[in-house]
Amino acid sequence: TASPLERRREVRLDGGSVVNFNGTDHRIVRGLLTGEIALRSGGGTLRVATTHLDHISEAERSTQAAHVVRELAAAEDGGGPSTLLLGDLNALTRADYDDAQWQLHEAHRRERGWEPPADAAATGNSLALLAAANFSDVSRAVLHSGRGWQSQPWTAHACETDGPPYRIDYALVRPGTPSLTPVAAHVHELPVGISDHRPCVVDFKVG
Repeated sequence: TASPLERRREVRLDGGSVVNFNGTDHRIVRGLLTGEIALRSGGGTLRVATTHLDHISEAERSTQAAHVVRELAAAEDGGGPSTLLLGDLNALTRADYDDAQWQLHEAHRRERGWEPPADAAATGNSLALLAAANFSDVSRAVLHSGRGWQSQPWTAHACETDGPPYRIDYALVRPGTPSLTPVAAHVHELPVGISDHRPCVVDFKVG
């Protein structure tokens, strides 16, 4: 951001999958970063938060999402600016995929000995918890017309191989003052090798 970032805060999230490395169990720790940006021309303040949720277990992602909700609610003090929550949530929305694509996800996770893929938008799961806290999936709202994707939404490079397509990078908004209205979105192409993800770009009208 070209504007000063105020009220910066770092939080270690609850939960996280436990993996065994060299005979010792280790919990995969995730975090939440928050800050506030003064918008130009006296447009008010925007709260921005970013996180990276567990990549193995939807139960752990749900624990972490619940913690994110509590932390952002605590920061509001009963009200406040719009909140923009960004990040690799590692969450799958079942409605994003056709049956063949979902079966690729099932096979991919089975090969790794992980639990089957779960719909993060189902009741009690990570995205549902965020939706219940009034966060809307604005990147999907712009990219999906209701009849299908207006442009390719996949944000991870695995979709370029025989693996399943992924939309796991999200832009979520909870309304406040000033309002944020999404007007455009696209998944930006990157040269191979820079990252195993593609940036999801969303443009907003502020007011």
